[in-house]
Amino acid sequence: MEPLPHEKIQKYIHLSKELLSDCSNNLFIGIADGGNHFLADGIKEGTTLVFDREKVHESGFLSCFMDSERNLHLLKQNMDSYVHLGRLVGVLNAI
Repeated sequence: MEPLPHEKIQKYIHLSKELLSDCSNNLFIGIADGGNHFLADGIKEGTTLVFDREKVHESGFLSCFMDSERNLHLLKQNMDSYVHLGRLVGVLNAI
């Protein structure tokens, strides 16, 4: 498993097991930035995305990938040169 880039980590938080009971203890959160490419999936700019590092990528499902320049991407397909960091397991939108 590829480590998360240290420079991308801003803080650590605790998530209750009751919130995401089918997930591992190896979760991380990202905030969706510009683009709004996944509106049909309920994801818009500012959406909180929860990823499970231990869930493998499945084609057609959203995952977080890292390119060779250590930029993070939300994708449904694996790009050959990208590293899989975790599969999307939760989406939180504030109203």
